[in-house]
Amino acid sequence: MLETLPENTRFKLDFYLSWPTYALDHSLDEHRYGRFLHTYIKLKPEEKPELFENSIKNLPELLMAEEEKRNEEINLFIQGLRDLHITDTSNYLWDWEVPTNTTYIYILAFTGLFILILSSLNYINLSTTRYTARQREIALRKTVGASKINLIIQFIGESILLVFIAHILGMFLLELSLPSLNNITQYSLKVVYSSAQLWFYLILIILFIGVGAGSYPAFYMSSFSPILIQRGGKHSKYRTNLRTILSTIQFTISIILIIGTAMISKQVNYMKNENLGFLKERKIIIELPSGHVNDENYLQIKNEFKKFTGIEGAAISSSVPGKWRYRWRLYPSGEEEINSQMINCMQADFDYFKIYGLKIEAGKAFDEDLSREANYGYVFNEAAIKKFGWETNEDALSNTLFERREPVLGVMKDFHSKGLQIDIEPLGIFLISEDYRYITLQMNELANYEKTVMFLQSKFGELFPDYVFNYFFLDEEFDRQYKSEEKIAKLFKLFAFIGIFIASIGLFGMSTFICQKREKEMAIRKVNGANTSQLFFELSKDFTWIVLIAFIIAIPIAYYGTNNWLNNFAYKVGISWFLILFSGALTWIVAMLTVSYQTVKTVRKNPVDSLRIE
Repeated sequence: MLETLPENTRFKLDFYLSWPTYALDHSLDEHRYGRFLHTYIKLKPEEKPELFENSIKNLPELLMAEEEKRNEEINLFIQGLRDLHITDTSNYLWDWEVPTNTTYIYILAFTGLFILILSSLNYINLSTTRYTARQREIALRKTVGASKINLIIQFIGESILLVFIAHILGMFLLELSLPSLNNITQYSLKVVYSSAQLWFYLILIILFIGVGAGSYPAFYMSSFSPILIQRGGKHSKYRTNLRTILSTIQFTISIILIIGTAMISKQVNYMKNENLGFLKERKIIIELPSGHVNDENYLQIKNEFKKFTGIEGAAISSSVPGKWRYRWRLYPSGEEEINSQMINCMQADFDYFKIYGLKIEAGKAFDEDLSREANYGYVFNEAAIKKFGWETNEDALSNTLFERREPVLGVMKDFHSKGLQIDIEPLGIFLISEDYRYITLQMNELANYEKTVMFLQSKFGELFPDYVFNYFFLDEEFDRQYKSEEKIAKLFKLFAFIGIFIASIGLFGMSTFICQKREKEMAIRKVNGANTSQLFFELSKDFTWIVLIAFIIAIPIAYYGTNNWLNNFAYKVGISWFLILFSGALTWIVAMLTVSYQTVKTVRKNPVDSLRIE
């Protein structure tokens, strides 16, 4: 018995079987070139991985027979165990689980950085708009002898203290939100508070953000002239412009996040709802025990499962869409074996094409009314026909494979046997004869899923009492290939909401400051005949310009980022200008709703109250 393995282990298996035990029923030669076998090597501390990799390059030459050398090309390479957790998925094809794509790590890292920048800009903006409330304090401190450096230290110290408090609150909120975050990411994330490295980086981040975000307000407010403040003098327009620039940057980031969220969601919806070329709905797949289904009993087993009224069809095969299949070297008769092509292959029975709705473009599929000898041959998809170099589907029917002249029975229309992240691969199907691995059961539209599964489990127990009933719904299992994209879409929605919320807080503070600053101006305009709508427009037009400029800046950045991300998919949606315009309009509406309270409050104020002091 093993103790509970760590959550991040790659060996998420139910049990471990020693090779000598496995070899009792299987020959090592069966898997001589099996890509599903992994060899783990622990190097000595002084051994360099590059040198070791070079030293094993010639192993295939030494171990392979002369005939194999002519027909096979095998390259050995090593890959660090750490790299298997986070890597480009195209670099490692035969692992037990798909590694996390580095692209998504970078996307989340940059998104988190954007949120941090938004928060810092917010602090700078709100700090500088609060200067009117503190300018007399600053003037008094300078008058009694406080130096500029004293004021700078004070303000930066305040900034660091605020960031420290924010970190405490942030860690508290993180603990509260971890269950929801784990639900989104499907990971068991937790904060290891005993880690010295964690506290080191936290302190570093607190100091960096505190000093970075507090520097400008500190230098800005410490530069006030006491005489100018006491006289009620005005300060440079540069500072007002800076606040506008900071708000524009905030909304630029928010719009980028909203556009990114919209495009990611659109791509995920496209992948989950696009026509795959086969029927995946209402299908239950049951894993059959190896060695217990054969030519003699497989029809009986199919009929036993079909006895339930909710089942309208069944097919047995060595693979199903979304699952691993063989890769064989095939070559047309009369050609050299060295010119063979790597083709995905699988075995299927007579009903497979009907159950999955696969369309035959030329020739025929397997015919149950004919003998096994008459069904001997392959049904290829169109991608395989192109791979062999045959000009048309009809040309393929006149060709055979190998020296045994195995016939091409038919050509089926291409379908997506894997996710839309990759191109449709060449595929050949031949009549099942040995690898009875899965049975696909087609439920009718009125079938009760729960009752159907209960019946199938009971029937499986009768047929195979010594084996565990493993099943899955094909549509759910196939869509699991998009789980990384679904996670990133959910996280982006969360980040976009946080981003627009932070930007709105900053805009609210800025609108409060501007409305207070222009209160007397609005009162005079009202006295001179301006109506409420004119005053509202006058106060809100600056904020409209901020969103418009941010939108113009965000478009090329968002376009470049989303287009680069979409290039990871073989089948993808186009950049939607409607979604881009919608993102800009949504941001403008949120901005107007944010400033409307303070703006309406100002324009509805009695001019007498605003001008009483004057």
